[in-house]
Amino acid sequence: MADGPHNADEAKGRVKEAAGNLTGDKDLKNEGKVDQAGGKAKHGVEKLTDKVKDVAGDLKDDLSGPARQAAGEVRSTAQDAVRTTKEQAQDAGRQVRDS
Repeated sequence: MADGPHNADEAKGRVKEAAGNLTGDKDLKNEGKVDQAGGKAKHGVEKLTDKVKDVAGDLKDDLSGPARQAAGEVRSTAQDAVRTTKEQAQDAGRQVRDS
């Protein structure tokens, strides 16, 4: 059995896909699939962000001095990279949906 939706985008996509199936509207069905994919990507990025924060936070807590500062900088850079990736995934989803 498939997992339930992890966020509103995924849930909305499931509803649109089901409505498209019921009505025979292929565009609505495809839009639902795009929303679901975007929701799954967003969920994956959120999980990755949480893991990076946890690992970097643990590392930073175990270090002192310059190494602690470096770990904080790595954490910040990783968070920025994940945020950028998330924004790019959202933009790609919007572009596919709007095309």
